[in-house]
Amino acid sequence: MIRLISRQPLPLHFRLLSILTPLSTERTYSTSMTMTEIDPEGDMILTLTNPNAPFAVWHDDNESTTPPTSQESSSQVSQESEIERPTLDPVKCITEFSLFALLISYIRVSSRHISLASGRTEKMRHRWEQTKESDGYVHLPLEDWDTEALLIIMNIIHLRNRLVPSHVSIDMLAKLAVIVDYFEFHEAVEVFSKSWMEHLRSSIPISYCRDLILWIWIAHVFNDSNTLKTTISTAIQQSPAPIQDLGLPIPERIIDQVNKDRREEATKIVEGLRTVKAGLQADALGCSYFCRCLFLGAFIKQLTPHSVFDAIPEPLLGWSLADMIKTIRMIPDPFSNRNGLRRGCTCSVPGFTDSFLGKAESNSSPAAPVHSTINISLSRVPRHLR
Repeated sequence: MIRLISRQPLPLHFRLLSILTPLSTERTYSTSMTMTEIDPEGDMILTLTNPNAPFAVWHDDNESTTPPTSQESSSQVSQESEIERPTLDPVKCITEFSLFALLISYIRVSSRHISLASGRTEKMRHRWEQTKESDGYVHLPLEDWDTEALLIIMNIIHLRNRLVPSHVSIDMLAKLAVIVDYFEFHEAVEVFSKSWMEHLRSSIPISYCRDLILWIWIAHVFNDSNTLKTTISTAIQQSPAPIQDLGLPIPERIIDQVNKDRREEATKIVEGLRTVKAGLQADALGCSYFCRCLFLGAFIKQLTPHSVFDAIPEPLLGWSLADMIKTIRMIPDPFSNRNGLRRGCTCSVPGFTDSFLGKAESNSSPAAPVHSTINISLSRVPRHLR
């Protein structure tokens, strides 16, 4: 990365700082603007505010979301009211503003390179030409992105391929995907994205976690339909709650369909279990009174902790489809080690449950087809038309 001192006029907030910041703090902040030059002759300045912001923050699904009681709330308010409120120090405020203002990255690029690589910005080039500021540059404001990720993408777009890493981490690849998706640089970075994904492919999770959501996002942006199918199937089977989007611009149709499929599969299993219970109680299942009592007790004993038989069941919270299937398959045979009691009874737990568990188990395979309403063709629709 090349760091150069710009000779162009300083942004307004830097000029204000040179006037407002006390003399005692002048030595802490430089009045020169540092800029990374991707294209020394570039006519566009990318202004990245709040660079390297927290990215794709994972929230634990097991965290309690119970709201505080009225007594706890009033106690908290009274405690807060007793806290002494600090007075505002003008010098301190200006200093903090100075620190905030310095959290900005400037990158000089060529608007022509960007517009040629991006289907989204080609139609904006004429508009850019009409909106050049007095310093002669087109200024494009951006925020929260990772500085390194933005430089990698800009190096690719400006054909500085020797500066592009051959391998990246899963986090960096997800950050790169955000920028690619925003500018619609899919074709321009395709050679690199395929290589990056291939290097990381062996680390695709088989359980529900943050990296799994990152892979769904990456597979969507870089048009990898097979990986998208696999990760979506894993999310449906392994998530103990509705899946998170981590603040990523994953299309709502994908998130909604995953949660819908998961809910429907769980509902079918719960309804199947309730049918088995009702059948045993109504003498519609089982071969004898003794058989029905044993199997009914086994089902109730194994599944009551999961609220399956409650009036308002909550099988979708804290219990994934995979765990649900495993728990049912682990229901012990009440005739185990008691063959003498069977007296010709051929009933079994699989015999009662295979009718609704068989399909659920086949869908748990990574190769299982994803619900047909999820659009996995991933046609590149312009962002503003989505």
